[in-house]
Amino acid sequence: MAWEPETLWYRGGIEEDTVLFGPWAVHGSGDQAIVLDKGGFRIRSFDLASGALRWSVGRAGEGPGEFRNPVDLLPLADGSFAVWDLAVGRLTWLESDGRLDRMVSPVSESTPLRFCELSDGTLVALHASADTALSTLSDDGELIPLDALPWPSLRSLDPLQRQAKFVPDPGRGCFYYLTQ
Repeated sequence: MAWEPETLWYRGGIEEDTVLFGPWAVHGSGDQAIVLDKGGFRIRSFDLASGALRWSVGRAGEGPGEFRNPVDLLPLADGSFAVWDLAVGRLTWLESDGRLDRMVSPVSESTPLRFCELSDGTLVALHASADTALSTLSDDGELIPLDALPWPSLRSLDPLQRQAKFVPDPGRGCFYYLTQ
């Protein structure tokens, strides 16, 4: 009896369109799922009904529509998305159809880890700094520290613990939850 090999994967053609090299975040938006494919340096949209690829944006690099270390995919109330690239220090806004809208490199003394949209459209940044826990992003790209935090314990937490307790909730704002 002859042994017949089975194909485990394909390279090229239609099969490659759905390969993800490091899915990091997934968000649903209407009838599509938006995936931050960190290992592929791209954002991909899949049709929820069929699973077919709708669009793909990004590649490795530092130019427009390129990413080096995309770490946060932020769904926005208007249906668009923002992608935070930690290595480049840049927020990139994408329309719901994947078109590049705009980019901004926030100015700050400490590095933001994540972003969250408040109900009024303001973006809040969570920082890795022990001195600055949260800031807001101004229209000109400056991160303005929030001095009066509603949670005094936030400032004293290790940045990794702080990140785990910062939860964006699309369309409703940002939550910080305390555990004992």
